[in-house]
Amino acid sequence: MIKIVETKVYTVDELSDEAREKAFEQWKNNSALDIFLFDVRQTLTEFCQIFDVSINGWDIDELDYNFNFTVKNDSPKMKMYRLRLARYVWNNYAKYITKGKYYSKVLNSPPYNFVKRRSKVLVTMEDCPLTGCVYDYYILQPIIDLLHYKQKNIVDFPGHMVKHYDNYVTSYHMLMQSCIQNLFQKVQEENIYHLTMENFIDESKACNQWYYLENGDLYGCV
Repeated sequence: MIKIVETKVYTVDELSDEAREKAFEQWKNNSALDIFLFDVRQTLTEFCQIFDVSINGWDIDELDYNFNFTVKNDSPKMKMYRLRLARYVWNNYAKYITKGKYYSKVLNSPPYNFVKRRSKVLVTMEDCPLTGCVYDYYILQPIIDLLHYKQKNIVDFPGHMVKHYDNYVTSYHMLMQSCIQNLFQKVQEENIYHLTMENFIDESKACNQWYYLENGDLYGCV
């Protein structure tokens, strides 16, 4: 004989503070950093292949991260600094880390097609050129800064102005280290936010429409 059992469920906003905290802790315990790491590995793989870098080991969680790497090819680039390094990176790697700028528009005449294209002249490194994921931008950010070196006027003793380019005073090895470190730092920041009450509430409501029992146990999606 079929029985109908009625259960009263609540949205995350309708829970008591105590029940919401319980639901949050259960969700946090079941959340895994792995949701980020697949795309991170893909970005790292592409980056290492392009720049002759080998990641010997890495680990990351919401509290800390660490990594070890080596530059495979000990070539003259290891002795390049500042502007010379910036020119070397652009001349040798631009074709791998740039995409043509994206343009699109809707035609105003029938059949009202949507037209899109990438420029063959104007290029950008900010359009996730390695894998199409935002982690491409994170790992390339120090290189973007290097190539967008900005001239600053600085007062030098005894008071006259000198030109200073502070975005590329680095070696190739330091540049690679900065790229990998920036990636892991951004991933760690994402993970820290992911495990906040604010993000939990957003996911419960907007993304999944989760419902809970009165005590905060997850009932499921309705």
